[in-house]
Amino acid sequence: MERELTRFLEEPTQRNYFAARAAALRISPRLVALTDMHEIEQLVLAADLTRALDRLESLPPAAALSPRVHFLAAQIADEMHDVAGVELERFLFVVCLQALLATGDGSETSPYKILQTTDQQDVLTSLHATAVKHTLLPRGAMTLEVAVDAAGRQIWFDVTGLMPARKIRRRVAPRASRRKLAQK
Repeated sequence: MERELTRFLEEPTQRNYFAARAAALRISPRLVALTDMHEIEQLVLAADLTRALDRLESLPPAAALSPRVHFLAAQIADEMHDVAGVELERFLFVVCLQALLATGDGSETSPYKILQTTDQQDVLTSLHATAVKHTLLPRGAMTLEVAVDAAGRQIWFDVTGLMPARKIRRRVAPRASRRKLAQK
């Protein structure tokens, strides 16, 4: 993944992002969870910067492509008066966010392809949108999620790989109800 990540950072094209993303998915046993980010955010709010930094560094390799990770790292560097660290992490934040936005246009036919669950919120924030409703929709081998904002605007995400594709099943009566029906 290191080679692909370096190539992406040297030349942040959509192709290089997808190569780094694929490499991250191959080697990461897990992705960054919302609980990981929440824990780190709480450590930053509590000014427990050393633990927050340790926690950031313990994240899986796929975290290197997460805008939120770099945002938090910049915040920590700023609090620690690490000017070079702030500049680097802000650069990485922007590059990763731009790469996410370049994966699609947010339509159903060209959804944003997110790698982390936090990527969706980062994209929505950059679009000045606040989702009031989320719906998961299986589409063949893909799983899409549509976020709808208060104005009714739909923003589509490809969340394939973040969760198992859900099968649409017909509604079946609970076991007790089926027994009663069978006794009649």
